[in-house]
Amino acid sequence: MAGEKGKKTPCFVRFSTVAGNKGSPDLARDVRGSAVKLYTEEGNRDIVGNNIPVFFVQDAIKFPDLIHSVKPAPDRGFPQWDLGVQVFDQESAEKFEFDVLDATKLIPEEQIPVQIVGTMTLNNNVDNFFAEIEQVAFCTQNIVPGIDFSDDPLLQGRNFSYLDTQLKRLGGPNFTHIPINAPKVPVRHFQQDGHMAITNPKGRVNYEPNSWGDGDGAEEDRGPRGCSMQGFTSYEAPSRGPRYVCVPRPLPITTVKRARSTSARPRSSRATLATRSSSN
Repeated sequence: MAGEKGKKTPCFVRFSTVAGNKGSPDLARDVRGSAVKLYTEEGNRDIVGNNIPVFFVQDAIKFPDLIHSVKPAPDRGFPQWDLGVQVFDQESAEKFEFDVLDATKLIPEEQIPVQIVGTMTLNNNVDNFFAEIEQVAFCTQNIVPGIDFSDDPLLQGRNFSYLDTQLKRLGGPNFTHIPINAPKVPVRHFQQDGHMAITNPKGRVNYEPNSWGDGDGAEEDRGPRGCSMQGFTSYEAPSRGPRYVCVPRPLPITTVKRARSTSARPRSSRATLATRSSSN
């Protein structure tokens, strides 16, 4: 996704009041939300977040309660931000004294340094507030090759929630056709019809794999994906059980049970430490 050094990727950024309306009071304790849509050469990548210093929610169903408990306001100033990542493998993850998939914990930077991979620069404003700000749709399930979903239960829940929100808010499944939500590169898939459909797909089939491609120039009828056996290829993590590999033969099915680890059970440990630290 990052590409070579010096490469510039178009992006759209929205700073939101999370729960407050436009013009709501701006207080020091208010939560600021931010979302970034990267228009990469392989599709869109969405990154959403907020600046809550002590994140205390583990269950996706409690996320609305967190938002409802605050009166946020937009952030202002600072036209540039660095994007950093912390990279580690499963072996390193198992050495921590907590579950790395627990959203209430932070990965210590002194153990896993932050690597800066790019800088986001805000260099212009929107042309139309409604068309862009009001209609932009951010979804955590928007990913590109090289990025995969972790087993974080909070993320898994939000992956469903964001899509449901945009379906209701923007009137139907084709909100990705709105210019501010559409990728900057051509996207080929078999999705079609639905409320407020904009494109008019042609062809005999809308499924894959299929046998329509006969090798004489009609190969595109087989489907838009590079591998006709499947769509998205997940990151292969043998320690958690094999996932999917693009091969022309059936693979054995491995069931991996998702469960919260015992190290994630203390819900208020980090919040308690933060409170004690500030009081001392």
